[in-house]
Amino acid sequence: MIVDAYCHVGLPRFGSLQNAIAATRGSGIQRSVLVLGPRVPDFETLFEAIGRYPDRIRGIGIPFGNNERQQVEIAEIQLRAGVAGIRMSGTKLLEQSTVAELVGQQGKWIYGVSLINNPAAAEYLLDWLERHQASRVAAPHFLSTADKIDAPLANLIGHRRFHPILSRHGQNGSTSAYPHTDFTPWVKSVVNICGWKRILFGSEYPIIFWRDETYVSCLDWIRHIQPDLSDEERDGFLGKTANQVLFTWTNPVREDVHIPDWVSEQFERDRTVPLWDGREVSMETIEQWQARYVNGLQEKPESRFSEWED
Repeated sequence: MIVDAYCHVGLPRFGSLQNAIAATRGSGIQRSVLVLGPRVPDFETLFEAIGRYPDRIRGIGIPFGNNERQQVEIAEIQLRAGVAGIRMSGTKLLEQSTVAELVGQQGKWIYGVSLINNPAAAEYLLDWLERHQASRVAAPHFLSTADKIDAPLANLIGHRRFHPILSRHGQNGSTSAYPHTDFTPWVKSVVNICGWKRILFGSEYPIIFWRDETYVSCLDWIRHIQPDLSDEERDGFLGKTANQVLFTWTNPVREDVHIPDWVSEQFERDRTVPLWDGREVSMETIEQWQARYVNGLQEKPESRFSEWED
């Protein structure tokens, strides 16, 4: 069982549901958590994903909007539509605590990013977890080249319902090439606090392709960082733990919802995508490129994204 606990989805920037499913099938991923990225409020695709694939996909939304009223409105809509939680940065957690409280009241997840250097956000989440006993926190991008973890982040890592996600392997300050061994002290420090039983694998699909990385390298990465990892610990990291905490409970209750017009009005559809070689390409180009690539993974799972460019 391999569970990718942190993938992106959403047109036009992060790609279609069809491409996300093809990528997992071609890479041996049985279940996925699809997360909307910031500034990409493709709620239609996320709701379709959790509706069509209730046994293999969980959805994590975002608090989109230009003001607190809009952010609360869209968070409520997503929770009614059946998302498992909401993705929020440490800064947004402190600025938009009303959204976080809605999530906690329903016993759902906060996917907290940018927590490592935000002690105030770590303190807030510790309190939030204690007040919302049915909820959990996952932390994507939870890698650093630091060799020491100070309180209150260490206290948050030690909480029984906090789950570090080791994702974005090449973009958390590493100055070494793959497998980015300058992350090793940090990983050891995290493991010393919480063990391997709560740590989750995340690929950050499709951004791994924009860095010309592969699912194969992402899955194999931990073996290089922690060569003494036991089979049981590796199995837990790659999927057993995520399957237990995210997929063994009853599928979220889903309602039909209406997405307000202001979402489309604020949607930025002309952004570009940064590639490993410094180029910026259009979102339309990247979607077509990704479609060719993921459909070819079945036959060539170790091929790189760069091999499939026109």
